[in-house]
Amino acid sequence: MKSKVLTTVFIVLSGLVCMAQTPEQEAAQKMMDSMMGTLPANQKAFMQQVMNMGKETEEKRIKEKELAKKKQDEINKKKAGEANKEWLWRNYTSSNAQGKFENWTHGKADIKISFSNGWNKPADFLKIGEISANGQVSIQLPKLDFRKWRRIPIAQGSGEGDYMRPSSYELEYSNKNVTYFSSLHALGAYKGEEHLGTITIGNAIKPIRHIYSLAYDRQAGDGYMAYWVFMSQANTIAGNFNGENVTVVHDLKFKPGWNLIKVRIEGTREGQNGADYWKSRYFTATTALPSDAKYFFRSAK
Repeated sequence: MKSKVLTTVFIVLSGLVCMAQTPEQEAAQKMMDSMMGTLPANQKAFMQQVMNMGKETEEKRIKEKELAKKKQDEINKKKAGEANKEWLWRNYTSSNAQGKFENWTHGKADIKISFSNGWNKPADFLKIGEISANGQVSIQLPKLDFRKWRRIPIAQGSGEGDYMRPSSYELEYSNKNVTYFSSLHALGAYKGEEHLGTITIGNAIKPIRHIYSLAYDRQAGDGYMAYWVFMSQANTIAGNFNGENVTVVHDLKFKPGWNLIKVRIEGTREGQNGADYWKSRYFTATTALPSDAKYFFRSAK
């Protein structure tokens, strides 16, 4: 009877001491050591086997628990990824690299830039292209006479301060008096007067959603977004910012006429609440649409 009691006690104690040592487990270890010292050699060997069995059982339980947690973490991560993908693409569809929306259902539509020529004046529109009934995008950038358009000093930004006039560092302009006309946040698809939705240029959905978003502008997502601007004269904007684990590079060389501003983000760094922030941001200008560029359409409905 005494042997059975001792065996039971040793099983319980061995299960305790095989885990990380807490004050209670240290006390259990001392009790076991004291009890072992009073046993004959044959009982001591038997109890050692019992202790080993208890330890193996507890280690197996811990491993199974860790494996179950790892499996659940993978399931949760997959669900989070699916939820994030659903959010990224909500109301969005993209063309292929040839500029065609495969499942376009809106019929023939015009691509226009909305703008206003004065405070509190109704919006006006500049047509720069079309979407055919089968979803093919075609762009025909018109020539502009700046004597008929509202002139906006480029050094003053007008909502494009991130590359025009960042608050934390200075940029160099070759021509501060140049004026421009921008399509940023203003490019859309229209069927007559009906606004079907917005159009953005880029190569991936994450930069399309994150760049210039007030809520997600720091979020990572390798790729770029781009938009058309019309420059009255040639101009360059240059300057760099190198902060703690952050780099921003401005290397914009504008030609007179239409240019495409390309904003690219890459890399990751740890942000608030464990979020991934971009590490580098590059601003460049070109006159040609990149070969991997797509059109992203966000439905207004």
